[in-house]
Amino acid sequence: SAGIIVGASGTILQSIDSGLTWNIIALTSKPDLLTVLSPGVETFIAGSQSSFWISVDGGKSFTERKHSVMGPFSSYALLTPTSLYGIGSSQVAVGEGPARYQTSRPSITFRSVVYSNKDSSSNTAFAVATNGYLYRSLDGGKTWGNLYLPTTSTLYNVSFYDKNVVVVGTAGIVFYSADEGDSWNQANPGTQRDLYGVVVYKLRAVAVGQYGTLLLSTDGGQSWNPLTAPQPPSSTSHLNSVAFKDSLVFAVGSSGWIIQSSDSGSTWTKVSHSLTTSTLRGVYYYSINSNVIAVGSNGTILY
Repeated sequence: SAGIIVGASGTILQSIDSGLTWNIIALTSKPDLLTVLSPGVETFIAGSQSSFWISVDGGKSFTERKHSVMGPFSSYALLTPTSLYGIGSSQVAVGEGPARYQTSRPSITFRSVVYSNKDSSSNTAFAVATNGYLYRSLDGGKTWGNLYLPTTSTLYNVSFYDKNVVVVGTAGIVFYSADEGDSWNQANPGTQRDLYGVVVYKLRAVAVGQYGTLLLSTDGGQSWNPLTAPQPPSSTSHLNSVAFKDSLVFAVGSSGWIIQSSDSGSTWTKVSHSLTTSTLRGVYYYSINSNVIAVGSNGTILY
């Protein structure tokens, strides 16, 4: 049986033989460590700084993570066999493993919530918000858990297909997951412009944003290629939303701007006829008959 002891000056002792022998585990810093708990395969350590430490290898090594609770944690308590509460100096935070840790009552504005683009019977959903907050539900939206991303930027949109999830936000922020949100990596899309919309279909993803930014990924969001959005109304026109099904992709934006692709986002043309001059904020596929609906300012609905 394994055991871990923590103490002053970053002390961590680990035993894998029921306490007969102990090994010293080194941390990169030397805080006073106050409590340790292992709700599942991960081990959490709380200390006297605004940080916590996580091990996913049975306590052999630990990685430091910042949490959004001001001040140190003093204790942990089991929430379920695989998740826990962290008791902080000013409020309670909720954790669910190394990728998921945030405060329980943040002051944020939600920007987008989505279900799977592949399976309408899936119980998984994601929501994104300001200050870098990302949430996931595994029971159709009844309950939600926080997923940790190393950013405080506004996240504007999220999309997923099967296990592939992509999140976009301000200043070219892009995060992707290949395991339905269990772990995350940051991508470099090659732009610092705000990204307002993203859609994932199989391994392809299209992101749109500020000043007509149009990006294509063919590997689930890991790498991105810039494309030229055809015939913007002006040099300051934005693309706000994108929808993808089979090989057909639509994107909408400022002043009634609508563009489409018939080859899964590789090449694009402008929808020639002008239906409106209102800014279009969203575009969606209606799953029953694959019709497209776009909505925007001034009560605009295009079908």
